[in-house]
Amino acid sequence: METQQEISNSGTKLLQSINAQKFFNKNHPEYARQFSFELYKTVNSKNQFFNHVNHYFDYIKNLNNENNLSGNFSKSRFNGSKVTSNQKLFRKIVVHSFYLFYDMNKSEKNRNLDLPKKKSSFKKNKINFSLEISDHITILEIICLKAHDDKNSLIKLHMSNFELLKSREHLCSEIYNFINSGKYYFQILNFMLTDKGNFPFVNSPKLFEKLAFLGPIHAKSLEEIVDSKDETFFEDTVKILKQLRCYMENFDLFEDFYTNTIRRKAKPEYFYIFRENVKNLFTRLKRENIQKEPIPMSTASIQLKRHLKMRYHQKIIDNHYLNDVAYIIICQHPSLKSTLENFLEKEKDYEELGKWKSLPIEKNPFPQFFPFEDKTGDDLYAEKPGFLALPNAIQVKVCLSNEEITEAIMDIKNANKAGFTIVGFDCEWSPFSANQNVSLIQVSLNNICYIIDAAYGDRELIGKFLEELFSAKHLIKLGIKPKGDIIELLKTFYNVDALYNPTHTLCLTELIRRFNVADSNHFKMENSVDKIAGNIDFIVPNWRDFFSEFNIKKNTKEKDKKDSGSKKNIENKTNKEKSKNHSDRCDQNEDTNGVLEEEHHIDDDYASLNSDILNTTESSTNDKCENEKQVKKEKENLTETNKFDKVITCTGLSRLCKLILGKELEKIEQCSVWDRRPLRISQIRYAALDAEASRMIFLKLEEWGKDLNVDLKKIVFDCSNFTLKKSRFISVEF
Repeated sequence: METQQEISNSGTKLLQSINAQKFFNKNHPEYARQFSFELYKTVNSKNQFFNHVNHYFDYIKNLNNENNLSGNFSKSRFNGSKVTSNQKLFRKIVVHSFYLFYDMNKSEKNRNLDLPKKKSSFKKNKINFSLEISDHITILEIICLKAHDDKNSLIKLHMSNFELLKSREHLCSEIYNFINSGKYYFQILNFMLTDKGNFPFVNSPKLFEKLAFLGPIHAKSLEEIVDSKDETFFEDTVKILKQLRCYMENFDLFEDFYTNTIRRKAKPEYFYIFRENVKNLFTRLKRENIQKEPIPMSTASIQLKRHLKMRYHQKIIDNHYLNDVAYIIICQHPSLKSTLENFLEKEKDYEELGKWKSLPIEKNPFPQFFPFEDKTGDDLYAEKPGFLALPNAIQVKVCLSNEEITEAIMDIKNANKAGFTIVGFDCEWSPFSANQNVSLIQVSLNNICYIIDAAYGDRELIGKFLEELFSAKHLIKLGIKPKGDIIELLKTFYNVDALYNPTHTLCLTELIRRFNVADSNHFKMENSVDKIAGNIDFIVPNWRDFFSEFNIKKNTKEKDKKDSGSKKNIENKTNKEKSKNHSDRCDQNEDTNGVLEEEHHIDDDYASLNSDILNTTESSTNDKCENEKQVKKEKENLTETNKFDKVITCTGLSRLCKLILGKELEKIEQCSVWDRRPLRISQIRYAALDAEASRMIFLKLEEWGKDLNVDLKKIVFDCSNFTLKKSRFISVEF
C-alpha cells in the first residue's frame, strides 16, 4: 500500500503538470481520462480511494505560493491570479478525476466515453469494489472538511456525476443516518434542504433547527417544503421558528443547544452570525421591507470596468448612462472612484475626468437624486433607424405624487367599466443593489402609458393601484412572462390579494402560439399538413428564415465571446445573465441569482455562501450521449407547428417586435439605474415602450385576425389564468 508521502509526491507532480484547459475541454476527453487514471492508478479499494482524495486535498490546502505551479498550468486560462483560485481549480480536478477513474474502470461497456477506435494510450485497472451511497457521504464529508468556499460547487459536481445519487430516497436516508450519528456540516444539510429532489424525503422540520446553527436557512426552500407537507408539519415548523427566536434572544440557550447538539464550542461571534441569519430569515418569511444592500466589492469593480469598456471601447453606451452606473457604484464603494479617474486619464477624456474629480460623493450608498444633467435635446418620441419608436399618440405620465397615482387608479376603474381593454404591462428594477425591489410599474392602455414610481411612491396607494389592475375582469394584461414580474412585485406588495390570483394576465408568446393554431379561413388544425406551421405561414411566411438568421447571429456572437473568453481567467466570468424572468434580459450581475447575497454561516472556515440552491439534475457522463441522441430524434419528429412553438416560446420582446411589427426594441437602457431620479428621457422612453409594445403587438394580431377570420378576443378569454400561493408564514408571529 502506498504511504501518504508516496501518494503526495506522485499526485503533486501530476497536478503541477496538468493542462487544465485541455482537461476540461470536451474535445479532448482522452486527456482527462488519461490524467484521471494516472492520479488514481494504484487504487484498488475504497479506503485507498478515500486516502487519495484526502491526501490530494491536504496538499492543495497547503499551497501557499504560485511557485508550486508549472508554467503550463500558470499559462492556462483556468489559472487565477490568487492562490485560492488555484486551490479551487485543483480541488475541482481531483473530484472530477475521482468520477472519471471510477466510471472508466467500473463500467463494463464504457458507454458514452467517445473512445477513439485506435487503441487507448493507457490500460484500465479493473477495480473490485463498488461505491455505495454511504461511501459518497464519506466523500461529501471530506469536501466539507477540507475544501474552502467552493464546498457547495464541489458537492454539486460530485452529485451530478454519479447516477446512483439520483435515487434521492436512499440518499436522504443516508444523510439522516449521517446526521443522527452526530456529524453536522452546513453544506450537506443545506443540500438536503435546498435541492428540490430531496423535498419529498424531508420528514422533520428539526433539520431546519440544526441548519440554523450552522448557517442561513433558505426561506423560499423552507416555504416550498412546508407547502408540500401536512398541517402538522407546518405547525411543528412554526414551533421550531419560535424556538429559534428564543435562541437568538438568549446566549445561554444558544450555547447550550450548540454545545450539546452540534458538539462544538460556542463562540460569541457564532451567536452574532446566528442572530443575523435568523433575523434575515424572519424578514423574508414575513415579507417585511428588506433594506437594499450594496453589491459586493468584487462585483462592483467588475461592473464598473465593464461599463467603462462599453463606453470607450465598444461605443455601446454614452456618458449619461455611464455616469449613472459609475455614481451608484462609487456611492456604495467610494474607493472605486480612483479606478474610474485612472481609466478616464488613460483614455485622455480630460473633460469627464475634471467633472469627476470635482464631484462630491454622497455618504448614502443609494442616492435618489443624481448630480447629472440629461442629454440635451433628447425627445421622448425620437426615432432611430431600425428600432421601434414610441407612437406620438401615446401620452406618458410618470406618477410619483399621491394625486398622480390616484388619477391612474381612477383611469383603471373607468377602463374596466367600459369593457374589453388591452393593457401592456411591465416592471423595471435596478441591478445595482442586493435585495432590490421593483422600481417602476408600467401600464399602457387607451393611448396612455402610466409609469408608477414604485421605488419612492406611497406604498399603500400603489398597492390599491395593483389591486384595481389585477382584479379587473375586463382588462387584459399582456407582457413577456408577466408571472415573473408579479413575483417580484410580491416582494414588496405581499398584502395585495389580487397579485396571487390575477385576472386575464397573459404571456404574449402564449397568445401568439394560440393565435397561430386557431382555425381560420387559411388554416385548420385538424387538417394541417406537414409543411404548414399554422396561421403564421400566411402572415409572416419567412419566419423560418427570420429565426435561422437570428440563430446564426447568436452563434457567431457566442463564438466570439468564447474566443475572447479563452484569454481570461475563468474565475472572472461572473457576469452571468440575471433572468428577471424575461427571456431577453441583459447580463448584469454575477452568479445565477444576480447580485450575491452575502449571508454568513458558522463553519470551520466561515466560507461565504455562493449559492443557496444546488441543481443536481444534470445527466451523468454515461447518459449524455443517449440524451443527445434522444433530443436529436425528438427534433426530427417535430411538426412545423411544434418548431414554431419552441422558437416563439423562448423569444424576447425585442425579437417579437421585429417579427410582428418589423422593428426591434432598442435595449440599451434595459439594465440602467432605475432608482435614479429624475429619470432620463431615454429611460422613460424605454420604460413606456416596454409596456406599449405588447399592446402594439396585440393590435397587429387583431388586424391579422380580421383578415384570417380569427377571433382574438375569444382566444384571450380561453387562455387559462395562473395563481400564486400566498406564504402561510406572513400572518404568523414568531
